[in-house]
Formats: sequence, structure tokens, C-alpha cells
Amino acid sequence: MEMKRNLGFTVIELIVAVTIVILLVAVAVASFQDHMTHKSRAQARKAMIEVAEWLQLQYPKSRTYLVKLPVTHPGVEQKATWLQVRQQRPDYVFLWGWGVMNSAAIREAINVSYPRLQMYGVWWSAAEPDTQPAEMAAKGYNGLAMQHSNEKNAGVHKDLLKFVHDKGKGTGDKKEIGNVLYNRGMLSAMLVVESVRQAQTKYGKKPLTGEQVRWGAENLNIDAARIKALGVDGIMQPLKTSCMDHEGARKARIHTWDGATWSYTSDWYEGDNKFLRPMVEAQAKKYAAEKKIEQRDCKKES
Repeated sequence: MEMKRNLGFTVIELIVAVTIVILLVAVAVASFQDHMTHKSRAQARKAMIEVAEWLQLQYPKSRTYLVKLPVTHPGVEQKATWLQVRQQRPDYVFLWGWGVMNSAAIREAINVSYPRLQMYGVWWSAAEPDTQPAEMAAKGYNGLAMQHSNEKNAGVHKDLLKFVHDKGKGTGDKKEIGNVLYNRGMLSAMLVVESVRQAQTKYGKKPLTGEQVRWGAENLNIDAARIKALGVDGIMQPLKTSCMDHEGARKARIHTWDGATWSYTSDWYEGDNKFLRPMVEAQAKKYAAEKKIEQRDCKKES
């Protein structure tokens, strides 16, 4: 959890910039499974701390003062932390949380009367489980929506109901279809399938190796027509990946909890790659040196 005073960067710029930095570092890892290990999460936290320290060094330029308030895992007990928030009354609180920590933070913000309108969460701090426990009391809380929010009426949602749940093949509660976390998992699965499909255009329709699927993931070109064909129009933006660009898209929006559901409260924001890329490359080089990993040369692979 972090607090900001004397705003220089806008809070939106801070959230988008910091989040995209961490995403860039994360997706550069070849295996998605490795990324989900405790070790990878610890590395992500380390990178976040380094970014925060960098932001503090920018105070003379940005006039933004960043105060870091750590919360002990799993984050259920935060009273002492929020007493500090009440004492310092920061302009904004930026919540970098996960799981129960998020709902606990919102609950404690309510207890110390800190305005939810001045709270912003990173994209994994902005789903229904984070706000539903407080319901109307969480109204005004903001979070980052990287590609989607809680859209429920896209073509893919209708197909899931028709061909899966209505035929008794669903394994979960169909009421969850379209929730933020549901959409996130659904889009992640779609990207994996599209990566395999793309790889098979080069290597043939057969079982593929990890390296071959990686090639598919690095050569995605999901344009507006393909998005519509997949039934996810309105949920994601076009993206095109490469060896040098594992993101393919750098846009995000803010969505805000109204007491019952999420709604968009901003236009699209795009990360400044000229600002971010040198930071990412420096971290990648440092990580490769520490782990004795030979860096790929994308120019040779193209």
C-alpha cells in the first residue's frame, strides 16, 4: 500500500505506468506456470519496490512524495497501517494488494473515514471479491482495468450459457459469468488457445513443444475482425505481439465500484513506452546477470 502527497504525476499516470512496468517484466518470462510460483511473486514484489524507490527519487521533478506502508501477509490485520493513513491524510492511497488484503484495506478505510474516491487499486485489487464484502460502503473505490471490466453480454458469454451451462456442462456458478475475475481467466485462456492456433500455422496441426507455442504467443495478431469473430468485442483491444513485444497492447481504463457493480469512469490511457522501456530492459539485464541467463537476440530470430 502506498500513499501520495503533493501530486505531480496524476494518480492515473502513476497506476498505469507502474502496473505496465510490472506486467512487462512478468510477461517476459517464458513460462506462465513459473510466473505463478511464490518465487516469481517475490520477484515481482521486489521489482515493485525498486519502481517505488525510483519514484521517490523523482520527487524534485514531479513534486510527488511517496510513502510506502507494508502490510503483513495475508493482510487481514491492517488497523495500525490505517491509523497512519488517518494521521497523514494523503491525497491518494494506491493499493497494491492481493486477495483478502484488498477487502480488508477497504474495510479499514471505511473505519478511519478515508474517502474511497481517493483510493486506487492495481488491476489485481479491483474485482468483485475486493468490494462486495463492503457493498455500498465501498462505493467510489477505483481500480485499474487492463482490457476488461465486468462485461456480461458479449457474444462469448452468450455462447458459454448456450453451449455449456444450458447443456449442464458448466462446473461453476453461471452467475459468475462476466465478473471481473471470470473475464480475466476467460481472456487468458483465449490467448493461450490463439497462441497454439498460431503456432500450428507454422508447425502443423499436431502436439507442439513449449518453444513452438512460445513462437505462437510471440506472433499473435488479434485485430478487430478476429476479436469480433471470437465474440470478445468490447472486452479487449487489438494486440500484436513479437519477440521484442510480449504485451501487444498498452492501454488501460479506470473502473469504479458504484456499490453493486463496476463501471468505467475514464477513457483509455496508454503507457509511455519511451519512458518505460529503458526501465524494463535494465531490470531484464540485471535479472539475466543474476540468474546467469543468456539473453535472446530478437534481431537474429526475426
